[in-house]
Amino acid sequence: MVFLVGAVFFLAALLPTYVLSRVLLVFFWREGNGSATIAACHIGSYLFCVLVGAIGFAAGGAIDGGSKVGLAALSFMLPQMIWMVTDVYRFEKRTTAQAEAHSARGAPVRASIGAPVPLLPPPDHYRSRG
Repeated sequence: MVFLVGAVFFLAALLPTYVLSRVLLVFFWREGNGSATIAACHIGSYLFCVLVGAIGFAAGGAIDGGSKVGLAALSFMLPQMIWMVTDVYRFEKRTTAQAEAHSARGAPVRASIGAPVPLLPPPDHYRSRG
């Protein structure tokens, strides 16, 4: 029974971590940004979800606040890590493909990495190329 509750909470935690990380990426993404910006937005999303989750868990029974923060931190860690790893992997894969395409044409690689990246990662950042 406990496994089922954990699995349901994991699936439910995927939605707020995804939405909040996308909102932060919209506000903080600039042309020329890279994996560090993506990771920072995901860390900010994680911290906000932990804060709200700890408040929500404490509302159910405010016996001891420290364990509620720990429970929220553990509950949101895996869903947020999944989104962060996915986003960084796709970003690096896209940047490498762009660099290879530009180097095949003889263009300087360093100048071409930041130029084709749109202001915001969505929508083509998250589409699979293949």
